[in-house]
Parts: sequence; C-alpha cells; structure tokens
Amino acid sequence: MTQWKNATFLKTSAKPRIKGCVRKGLLIISLIVLLGFCAVAVSFFRAKFAVRAESGFPSSSGEEFDSIGSVTGEDLSANLNDGNGQTENAAQTKTFAITLAVVAGCAGLLFLAFFTVKRQKNNKSRLSESKREKQVETVEKFIAKNPASYADVADMARHGKCRFVYAGEDGVLLQDESGFYEHGTFVFAAENENAARRILLLCPEEYENIKTGLLACHGEKIAAFCRDFFAFDSVTPCYQVIFRPAAPLLVRGALRFEKATETHLPEIIGTYDRESPEALEQLVQRGKIYCAFAPADQGEGADKEAFVGYIGQHAEGSMGLLYIFPEYRRRGYAQDLESFQINAVIAEGRTPYAHVIEDNSASLALQKKLGAVFADDKVIWMSRSRCRRN
Repeated sequence: MTQWKNATFLKTSAKPRIKGCVRKGLLIISLIVLLGFCAVAVSFFRAKFAVRAESGFPSSSGEEFDSIGSVTGEDLSANLNDGNGQTENAAQTKTFAITLAVVAGCAGLLFLAFFTVKRQKNNKSRLSESKREKQVETVEKFIAKNPASYADVADMARHGKCRFVYAGEDGVLLQDESGFYEHGTFVFAAENENAARRILLLCPEEYENIKTGLLACHGEKIAAFCRDFFAFDSVTPCYQVIFRPAAPLLVRGALRFEKATETHLPEIIGTYDRESPEALEQLVQRGKIYCAFAPADQGEGADKEAFVGYIGQHAEGSMGLLYIFPEYRRRGYAQDLESFQINAVIAEGRTPYAHVIEDNSASLALQKKLGAVFADDKVIWMSRSRCRRN
C-alpha cells in the first residue's frame, strides 16, 4: 500500500527512447548522404566518358594528314579552345574527386564513431549486468534469513524495476523505479538498528530522495529510528502476508474477471483513496487492476452484468486495491477476487504478498481465511506530509 497524498507523482520519461531514435536517424541520414554522393560521382564520370566518346580521337588515315596543310585560323582557334576546355574539365574532375574523398572520409569517421560508442555502451551494459547479478546474490543471502519477512524485497529484486542503493548481508535498501513517484518508493530492511544507521550513513546522496519520497521499513524498532532520522510525520504500520498455496485457490464461477479499462476508471478513482488518480490511471493502463462482474439481480435484465468490485497490484508489486461496492457485499465476492489475484500472481512466477493495515480487521480475517502466512515483523510505510516537506 502507498500514501499518495504525501508523494509527488511523476510520469515515465521517454528520453532514452528519444536518444535511440536520434542515433538511428543520424545513421540513416549518413547512409543517404553517402549514397547520394556516390550516385552523383557515377553520373559525373559517365557524363565525362560520354563527352569524350562523342568528340572522338584523331584518325591515323592519310586523309587526316593531308588536311594538316589546309588548317585555317578558325580551326586553330577552335582547337585551342578545345584544349582549354579539356584542361578545365580535368580541374573540375580533380576538385570533385577531392570533395568526394573528403565526404567519404567524414562518413567513414562518423560510422567509426557510431560503432565505437555502441561497443562501449555494450561493454558498459555487460559490466552493469555482472554487477547486478552479484548484488542479487547478496540480496538472496539476506532474504534467506527470513523469507516470509522479506518477501517484498525478494519480489522487487527478482522481478521488479528497482535500483540497488545498498545490498549487503547486513541489510538491503532498494528503490522502485516504476515511474509512479518523483523519488520512487524505497524498501529498507536491516539486521538491527546499528546496521540500519550504518547503511543510511553510507548513502548520504539518497537522504533527500528518501526524505521526500515513500519508505517501506521492516521492523518497528528500525522504523522508529528512520522516522526520527528523516523526520517523517505520516506513519502506517502494516502486517505483511504471503501466500504459498499447494494448488491454485478455488474461485467460484459466479464472477467474470477482466482487466480494468478507462471506462471503469471513474468508479475506481471515486471509491479508492489510497492511490492518487494519476497512479490509478497508470495502473489501469499497465493492466494491473482487474474488475469483477456478476450476473445482474432480478429486475435489472437477465442479459446484463453488474460491476461488483475490483482488485490489483500497487506500483511496488504488493497486492491490494481490493474494493467491493456496498450493494454487493457479504456475498463472498471479496474472497473470490483475492483468490483470483493470488492465482494470477503465481502464474507470473512470483510470490503473492500484501501489506494489510494493522487495524483493518475485516481484511486480516480474509487473509487468514485464505491461508496467508504472517511475517514476524511489521512493514511500516512512512512519508512526510506536504506542509512538513515544504
């Protein structure tokens, strides 16, 4: 769960895609320019050879030698002009050849620079992947100490778009990079308070981002330290529950499920207040919210369906957003919806987990009914209110 009222929404940037398009465009333009100059060169030389072919060569016959004695002044002047024209044509040909060589050299340098940058980028990408693999291995060792308590950390590290701010055997600090909030959502877990203090002091450049963002902290003692350290004034303790069913959970056939669309968005925004309208819109666009439909009650038309509720996943990957419209409650629809969502997450190869606010007795009872495993430590969501932040 998240506290959107204390966070700044951010739409995903398209800069990396724009840079890629620019690089491809420059490459295409270079190819076109090079091919154009080649075509001009071919046309130029073909024209030169055609002119020479039309002018012909002096004949070695006797008639040619006989005509030498009868050359007039006009003929001599014409021959001199032809010689000057040939000299001028030779100079033009030389200039054009030099220009073509320069253009070809520039094109070659451009191609060389392009492929050099591309190779450096690939090398950097391989080094980054190797570093991330080592970080994941370190995080896995930390998770193995208490898999139920660190299920959210495991899900983000294995499947989510996250940045490893710190990864060690004494703790983990991850930043969700889904693009929902300006400074992202941070998930923090440490062995003890001393480890938590040491980790945060090792990452001074993240202080402002965490202070103005959202922090999900594991353990009440560590959360109390983080609350003072970052001066958080909005705190929501939650129980973390995970699901490991031996088989897919039973879902009755009374409901039909489909991904939410813009048609359903107004009703979702109007009934769910723990995510911003912008975040809900992005969740719908990414197919993270499912709607449930049941046959209409008598008198409403046998061929119609009723929109009875919805469920989904938050930006960082936890299940939530469960809501049943008041007129359709106490019919078992909440259990069917969550069972469906649990099965869907398992089908993605992930471990379903949720953060349930500690005073939500109805939701806690539902989790127990579905066979949830409760983590030893609570997960505390913290942030600064806007007035405190400013």
